[in-house]
Amino acid sequence: MVLLDISIQSRVVIGISAMLLLFVSFLIVFVSNQRKKIQYHKELQAMNEEPINSEKLRWQLEIAESRLRDLLNTHTPTHPLVLKTRQSVEELRQKVEQN
Repeated sequence: MVLLDISIQSRVVIGISAMLLLFVSFLIVFVSNQRKKIQYHKELQAMNEEPINSEKLRWQLEIAESRLRDLLNTHTPTHPLVLKTRQSVEELRQKVEQN
């Protein structure tokens, strides 16, 4: 087995580069998730300002289903938040069917 002849300075630079890359990737994921949350809250606020009609109910259902898909990517199907969101999706489906 041949050992690579890499100087300590090169190893330090490679290590710092790897840590910087990891930090930047976590930062990008965090910012992306925060933007999704802000967009969700803006849409929710816009829905609450308008009177309820069938189009608004379908829009609410679409957003709730999207939120459920996002939650299922990060939580187990038995997590309380997933169960609560799934229940609200079912209630919205029933309201849409009634209208």
